[in-house]
Amino acid sequence: MNVADTALAVAVGCTRSIVNLWKHGRTIPTLVHAFEIERATGGAVPIESWLDTEIARQHLRERAKGKRMDKALDRETRRVGGRRGK
Repeated sequence: MNVADTALAVAVGCTRSIVNLWKHGRTIPTLVHAFEIERATGGAVPIESWLDTEIARQHLRERAKGKRMDKALDRETRRVGGRRGK
């Protein structure tokens, strides 16, 4: 278990597995989560860093095609009984 991942998950309001998805480029955070990440890291990881990456561009292309790259994120969010973007 990565303590830093767990601490970030608690600060952002999600699970450690979701943080892991972000770290490994499997999905990108919602804007609300990106804002919380920026706040939790004291600005070290700004919102803009999620918008200017290849994964962000790929994510937007896939969504435009009607596909969802973030199925795992949605599934995990439902599993923990939360709402995305809270």
